[in-house]
Amino acid sequence: MLRSELMTGDGRGRRRGAVLRAAGVGIAVTMLAVLLMPDRAARAEQAAAPTAGVIEPVMSCEDLRDADLTGIPDASTVISTAKPATAPQGHRICQVKGTVEGRIQFVAELPTETWTGRYLQAGCGSFCGYLYIGLNAADGCAPIEGGGFALAADDTGHVMTDGGASWGHDDSVARADWGWRSEHLTSLSLKGVIAEFYGQRPERSYFDSCSNGGRQALMLAQRFPYDFDGIIATAPANIYSAGFGQSAAYMALANRDANNEEILTADKLGPLHRAVVRRCDDNDGLADAQITDPRDCRFDPASVACSPGEDRVRCLTPAQVRTVRMLYRGARDRHDRRLYPGGLERGSELDWADMIVSTPDMQTPEPLAYFGAEQFLKHLAFRRNPPESFTLADTLFGARMLRRLERMSRWYDSDDPDLTAFRDAGGKLILSHGWADGVVPPRGMLAYRQAIEDEMGGYSQVQTFSRLFMLPHLRHCTGGDGPNRVDLVTPMLRWVEDGKVPTKVVASQRVDGAVVRTRPVYNYPVAAAYDGTGDIDRARNFRPDVPAQRPDDHIDWLGEFG
Repeated sequence: MLRSELMTGDGRGRRRGAVLRAAGVGIAVTMLAVLLMPDRAARAEQAAAPTAGVIEPVMSCEDLRDADLTGIPDASTVISTAKPATAPQGHRICQVKGTVEGRIQFVAELPTETWTGRYLQAGCGSFCGYLYIGLNAADGCAPIEGGGFALAADDTGHVMTDGGASWGHDDSVARADWGWRSEHLTSLSLKGVIAEFYGQRPERSYFDSCSNGGRQALMLAQRFPYDFDGIIATAPANIYSAGFGQSAAYMALANRDANNEEILTADKLGPLHRAVVRRCDDNDGLADAQITDPRDCRFDPASVACSPGEDRVRCLTPAQVRTVRMLYRGARDRHDRRLYPGGLERGSELDWADMIVSTPDMQTPEPLAYFGAEQFLKHLAFRRNPPESFTLADTLFGARMLRRLERMSRWYDSDDPDLTAFRDAGGKLILSHGWADGVVPPRGMLAYRQAIEDEMGGYSQVQTFSRLFMLPHLRHCTGGDGPNRVDLVTPMLRWVEDGKVPTKVVASQRVDGAVVRTRPVYNYPVAAAYDGTGDIDRARNFRPDVPAQRPDDHIDWLGEFG
C-alpha cells in the first residue's frame, strides 16, 4: 500500500434518481455538471486514443501560485502554496495546496518531469478534516511509483480537531461538503489546475479510496458519473446511516455491560481468532491458516467457553460468548429483524481491536465503532440534533429509527444501485472488500452488489463495467494475517485504457518487508483453489474455482437500497 489512510466504517428512501437526489443546495452543482459533460462521441474518441508519453509543464511551479484560475467552472479555486519538492517515490513534483469554494482545502502533487496525462484522486477516511494523499489499493503500482500520475486529495471542507464530527453540528454546508459534494468539487478544481500547469486537462481520471473514502467513490459513480473514468472503492461505508446509526452502535453496545464496562477484552481476541481458524481452516480443502470464505464457517464461540466460574485468556465467559454471537449475527431489533445487511464475519476477530474492543494504542477516546457511532448520531444524523447530554446508550434500534435516519441519509449514503449513467459514460468500477473487516460488514457489500445486478439486468450485464474482489484475510482497508496487499490501480488502467478486463489480482503478505505469501483473488464469486502441486505460498499454484451455482446475496433487512 502506498502511504496509508486513516480509517473508519447506512437508511433508504425511494429512488429519486442517481443525479437529482442531491438535495437542496446540491441541485445547481449537479445540473451544471451534467450540462458541462462532454458528448458521447467525444468521449468515445478520447477513449480510443492511447495515453501520451511524458507531458511537461508549460510554466514553473512557482508561477502556478499566481495563475489565473477564474475560468474553472463551478469550483472557485485559490492556490495558497506551490513549491518544488520530491515525492516519497523519488520523482520531482510541484506540491500544491489551496482551497475550493473557500472551505475545501486540497493538496496535490504534480510531477514536473514524469507526468503521463493521468490524474488520480484519493478519498478521505473517517470524518476527514486532514490533508493526506492516501492510496489504498495501489501496492507496487509502477505508473504511480514512477511519477506518471498527478495526485490529489482534500479535507472535505473542515479541519479535524478531536477526530469527531462536532464540525457538522449546526453547519449544513459542512455536512453537504463531507457528505457528497467535496470530491466532485475537488475534481473540477484540480482538473482546471492541471490544465493551467500542463497546458492540457488529464487524459484519464481515476479515484481510489477505502471506507468513508469508498463511500465517496460510490457517491461519485452515482451522482457525478462523468468525473472519473475508473473508480476503485474498497470496503465502502456506503450504507452509512444504518451502518453507523444502527450497526456500529449495536456492536459497540453489545460489548458493554450494565456499568458500561467492556465485556470482551483485547487479550481474548487472539485465542478466539486462533480457535476460529482451527475450526474452519480446511473448509476449502487446504490447511493454510486461512479462511477463504467465512460463510462456510460454523464456529460457535460456546465451543471455547470457560468452565463455570473461570475467566482465563484462552476461553470465554458466558457474557463474552453472548457478545461474540451478537457481533457475528449483526444488528437486530427486538423482533430479530436485521437493521443492517450483515454482521462481523468469523475470522475477523483480530480486527475488533480498536474497533470494538479497547487497546492502549487507540487513536480515539473509545473504540471506533463506539466513538464513530456516537459522533454521527450526535452531530450529523438528524436535521435537529439530540441534546448535548446524548450518549450512545440513548440509541434506539428498529424500523422507526431507520426511518428517522432516512431523512439525512440522502446526503450521506451512496447506496443507489442504478449506475446506468456511469456505465453509459464508459466508466469502470472495481469493488473490493476484506472478509476479515471488523468495521464495515462485508456482506453489506455483497448485498449492495446484488442490488446493482437486480437493478441493471443481472450479473452478466454488470460485468461489462464492474468487478468485485473479496480478499479472505484483509481487515478494514489494510492489515491482516494473510495476503492483504493488492494493486487494483494497474488492472484498472489496463481496463480503461487497453480494454483488458480484470479477472484476477494477486494479493501479497509481507513480514518485515519480505513477501512470504501470494495468492490470486478472482472476480467474485470465483474462488482460488490449490492445484495440488507446488508451494502453497505462491499464487502460481492456484487455479480459479467456479462455483456450480452463484451465491444468492439477497439479504433480508429492514432497509432498502436507493
